[in-house]
Amino acid sequence: NASLVVAGDFDPAAIRPLVASHFGSVPSRAKPADTSKTEAAGHHGTAATVTSLTDDVELPRVTLAWTSPAHFAPGDAELDLLGTILGDGKSSRLFRTLVFDKKLAQSVSAHQSSGVLESHFEIEIMLKPGVPFEKVEAVVTAELAAIAKSGPSAEELARAQAGYEAAFVKRLESVRERASILNMYQAEVGRPDYAAEDLQRYRGATAAGVQAAWTKVSEQPRITLRVSPEKRAEKAGPKGSER
Repeated sequence: NASLVVAGDFDPAAIRPLVASHFGSVPSRAKPADTSKTEAAGHHGTAATVTSLTDDVELPRVTLAWTSPAHFAPGDAELDLLGTILGDGKSSRLFRTLVFDKKLAQSVSAHQSSGVLESHFEIEIMLKPGVPFEKVEAVVTAELAAIAKSGPSAEELARAQAGYEAAFVKRLESVRERASILNMYQAEVGRPDYAAEDLQRYRGATAAGVQAAWTKVSEQPRITLRVSPEKRAEKAGPKGSER
């Protein structure tokens, strides 16, 4: 399906005929089955996978990913907040542990990559040179196990919620971003005025809800991608003088 928003200083009476001429003649089809709110079913396989490759990068990098609930489905907002708790800023769990305390990594990020049909919860870590992938992955596994066991603290959750709300309000200040958000709501939930309900998903999230959302996602097979720097040829020595 397609959704169109026209934003800015324009005359609706002049715009409507243009919209109709470009989009009005597209014939509609029968509405397909709605799979956008289905739970993640692990249909990409049942076993965890590890893929290793080399690339033209300065430092090794590992990405861990799990199939997660679709955009606006139960658990989606909680996993957004969990991404902030784990990897957003110097006070986040994984940054503090991997970068500050254990000095195993250069950078950490974590986020819920939301999609209409399904989403992916991803953690990406840039390792320091010489650090084994397995060592970093073990630290991540331990932190995630702690979330599954006890959930985030009240302070962690409140900080993540405040950060999300501030970013949400900031986006609404831009005409382009506001139009994009209205368009997304119309396309995905059928209501352009869904902002208050959307924000409430985050305001109403609880530590127990974050814990439950992660526990469910952690049952999905984990996809691990390890990227190592390519071995670079030694620089050639000085050429002999030519005669």
